[in-house]
Amino acid sequence: MKYSNIFDTGWSRYLIMLLLFPFLAQDLLFELPVFLQKSRADNLAGTTTGRIVSITPDSTLHQTVDGNRIVLQGYKVKYSFTYNNETFFGETYINNGTTQRGKVQRMLFESKDDLTIKYNPNKPEINTIATSYEDIFLSM
Repeated sequence: MKYSNIFDTGWSRYLIMLLLFPFLAQDLLFELPVFLQKSRADNLAGTTTGRIVSITPDSTLHQTVDGNRIVLQGYKVKYSFTYNNETFFGETYINNGTTQRGKVQRMLFESKDDLTIKYNPNKPEINTIATSYEDIFLSM
């Protein structure tokens, strides 16, 4: 019994990979800043809660045939937290990745809870907002 040629190990598999790879790579590139933010937070040992001081959207205006479109890349978030009875301020850029849009909206605008702040216990000036990254391959 002969099988289809699509499973053949010849040149066609390279053509299929060449056609599919740009789509997968695009999603990974959009998620890279989100992953780096999560990695930065995971490398800090201290955890506390903080409050949002201000949120500044980072957006650009694109002109299209149908009209103008605003594209939101992320948010510059300023926050404060207390450690050893001293108040510290921090600023973090949170990228609006393809899978994280809903989480970012809930964390920054809908949640009434405090933010989770990760910091270095020896140098609390080194800090960032802890963001989740559980939907990594949702868009793929």
